[in-house]
Amino acid sequence: MAKCLYCLIMAIWLVINKRIAITAILVMLLPVYGWGQLINFPYNYNQLNDEQLVKFAGEIAENALLLRNLYYLGNQNNMRAFELLAIINERGFHIAKNVKKAREYLLKSAKLGNGRSYYYLAMAYYRGDEITKVSIFNTIKNLEYAHNLQYPPAGVMLGRLYYEGENIPKNYFKARRIFAQKYLNTSGEAQYFNGLMAYYGHGGLKDFRAARKYLTTAASLGNIDAQKFIADNGIR
Repeated sequence: MAKCLYCLIMAIWLVINKRIAITAILVMLLPVYGWGQLINFPYNYNQLNDEQLVKFAGEIAENALLLRNLYYLGNQNNMRAFELLAIINERGFHIAKNVKKAREYLLKSAKLGNGRSYYYLAMAYYRGDEITKVSIFNTIKNLEYAHNLQYPPAGVMLGRLYYEGENIPKNYFKARRIFAQKYLNTSGEAQYFNGLMAYYGHGGLKDFRAARKYLTTAASLGNIDAQKFIADNGIR
């Protein structure tokens, strides 16, 4: 009888302590999930365009709990949180605009392996702003980082700069090598430049068959320049 009573007491004790342990775990997890509200990053977050990303950042900034959650995630070195905080600070969404702070967040996100953040840094140096002087050197450097992380807009712009020689010497060989990367196969602009280089023999031999393939692919991807080039040059 005593043994049964002991077993019953132990069972109750285990149940109670198990609940305490679970409660403690949930309390510790609350900050991660926005104190009751989870930031639901879209499944296609990495593919969001600039407009969609800015809209998402703005929606988070409108919600005090989600914004607090975002800062918490930033303290945990969350790459996406840094990127969104950069946008919120640069745009001044429900907080005072702070371009310097935004650039710091962007750099943190980039260093964690965010190709898009490196691309945004490159654009800041390309265009210049109140805290960043125009610098083709830093533009190229950050585009290279983003390109190595396979962020398509960065690869396209880097290749275009070398192809057109915008503030740097033209380098068709580098441009061709960049545009030939597999991760740019679905970029209409990249395929358009591949077509131009094959058509004119820039950075290699002329290859009209390859040019036709690249240009028609670019046109099918919606590239207007490719569509016009095909029409103007009678490519079938």
